[in-house]
Amino acid sequence: MLLKVKTRTIDNQTALEVWEMGGKRHLFKAPFQPYYYAPSEAKVGQSEQVEKRLLSTMQRTPLWKVSFPNTYMHVVSKT
Repeated sequence: MLLKVKTRTIDNQTALEVWEMGGKRHLFKAPFQPYYYAPSEAKVGQSEQVEKRLLSTMQRTPLWKVSFPNTYMHVVSKT
């Protein structure tokens, strides 16, 4: 049974730290980079234009998928 999962930055990459009952700890490389969708191209991270369906309108809309090598980089880039 899992107790918690946290993200960690190891060698500038995101890793998942998983704790089980009994104090057993596992560390995994994240299966994909952290990202978010933006209505316009961002000046930080790596941007890729995609088309997604918005829940608010159910219309397919062009957006920018902005990804980062780790979760910390996103926070630092916005300051």
